[in-house]
This record gives sequence, structure tokens and C-alpha cells, in this order.
Amino acid sequence: MNKYLKENWQQVTLLIFLMAVTEFFTVLASVFNANSLYALVAHNLKNFFYQISFLLLIWLGVILFTYLVVNYTQVVIQDIDISIRHHITQKIEKLSYETFHSKNTGAYVSWLNNDITIINESGLQSLFIVIEGVFGVIFALISLTAYHWSLTVTAIAMAFIIILAPKIMDRRLQKSNEALTKENEQFVSQVEDVLSGFNFLYALFALPMVTKHVRQASLD
Repeated sequence: MNKYLKENWQQVTLLIFLMAVTEFFTVLASVFNANSLYALVAHNLKNFFYQISFLLLIWLGVILFTYLVVNYTQVVIQDIDISIRHHITQKIEKLSYETFHSKNTGAYVSWLNNDITIINESGLQSLFIVIEGVFGVIFALISLTAYHWSLTVTAIAMAFIIILAPKIMDRRLQKSNEALTKENEQFVSQVEDVLSGFNFLYALFALPMVTKHVRQASLD
């Protein structure tokens, strides 16, 4: 994955910058929100309206940059997908005739479609969520330190728990993804096989076998 991130480093860098700005504004909004509550409790209406005005402006910034992040994330993911497909097709071009035909074409279609979907959902989207979360944690820690050091220590301890806990499931998740990849290859191959025999089944009035075989492949 590092290879494809490096190939699209400019897009990835811009996305990370947008994420950082979004998280900065989000944490800043929390600070102004707290300040507005303090001002309200202290019956300082002038300061309260001052804090609220800035809070509204900051939230407008959060909305704007969140919109940019959501949309640009998909652009970056699609660019990386294109890079991955380019690499796969280059590998396919170098296969010998025998090696290529050792697999059904459905397997190659699965690599270019289903496997890319898994990479997007389990890899890229998760990666970008983590990166965004890291910036959120950093800015939050800076903010908490301004209130009291003990809050920062507690937040760091909780962050480590949140980060390390999912590591327990990493190996099982990897095995599950590998199994899913193989099953996707089999599914596409079986569907291609049954649909390629459409004319034959049509002649024998056996078209219901299409539904039967696709259903069985889906269950598998």
C-alpha cells in the first residue's frame, strides 16, 4: 500500500492537510463552546455573545472543510484504485499463455473489482480515519493541557487503549480478508460459467438453473 500512497503523494498530502484543518477547527469549536458556557455561568453576556459569534464562524469552517474532506477522500481513493489496477494489468500482461489460462478470467475480474473494494473499505478508508483521528488527538491534547496536565495524561492513556485494542484482531481480520478474496474469485468464475451457458440452457428449457447456481455461489 505504501507504494501506491507514494505514487499519489501530492493528493494524499493535500487530503491530510484538509483533515488537519478540519480537526483543528473542530477542537477550536469545543474550546469556544466551553468558553461560552463559562461566560454564561458568570453572567457575562457580552463575552458570551462574543464567544458564540466566533463559535458559529468556526462551525462554518468545520462544515466547509468536512465537505472538502469527504469529497476529496473519494477522489484520492479513486486515484489510488487506478494505480493499483494499472499495476495489476501490467502484471497480467507479463504472464505466459499457460499461466494466464491457469485461472478463470473471473479471477482477474475479481482482482480488479472486488479486491479493490476490500482495499478501499478495509484499507484506505480506515487509514484516512486513523490519520484524521491522530490530528484530532494531537489538537485535543494541546487543548486539554491548557486546562490541566492530568487531563492530558488520562487522554493519552485512553488513546493507547483505543489504538492497541484492535491489534488483537489484526491476524484474524487478515485471514478473513484473504478468504473473502478467494471466495470472490470463485463467485465471479461460477457466475461467468453459468451465464456463458445461457444459450445451451435456453435450448434445454433449463434457465432456472441460472438462478439456482448463482444463489448457491452467493451462499458459498
